[in-house]
Amino acid sequence: MKSIALLVLIALIGSGCDGLNGKARTLQASLDEAQAQLTAANAQITTLQSQLNAANAKLTELTPLANKARTLPVRVASFRAPASTNTVYQLQNLSGTALAVKIKLSNSTYHKTITCVLPATRPVPPFEIGSTNGWPVAAGDVLELTSQDYDVLTKTF
Repeated sequence: MKSIALLVLIALIGSGCDGLNGKARTLQASLDEAQAQLTAANAQITTLQSQLNAANAKLTELTPLANKARTLPVRVASFRAPASTNTVYQLQNLSGTALAVKIKLSNSTYHKTITCVLPATRPVPPFEIGSTNGWPVAAGDVLELTSQDYDVLTKTF
């Protein structure tokens, strides 16, 4: 019986089973290393996902403030000038500092651009646009106000 077991062992070693066993150990070591790398990558993904969620929450919180900050702080109104039959547009700076504004006036007949600085000190009468500035106010007028660092403000009358 011992001789049969010895012959089987010698036959297995001679057939290269011992080499296959070594290759299996090498492959198992490679598999173990790949699993360790996968575990580390999954941990990093989890960390990055939580950082992304925190950044998205902060973005959601700050978006309304950013939108408000870009709104041009100018009040635009139309009214009939006292002791006159002419209508004028009034522009009033609400920012608290002087504000350079480019005003583009247009309607179906006229197109004109005015560049002005709206003063900041108060009380200051509002800047007025009307027939005295060479603009006959009419229904359908469009005022487009632009200023650096602000969104364009468009007002149609």
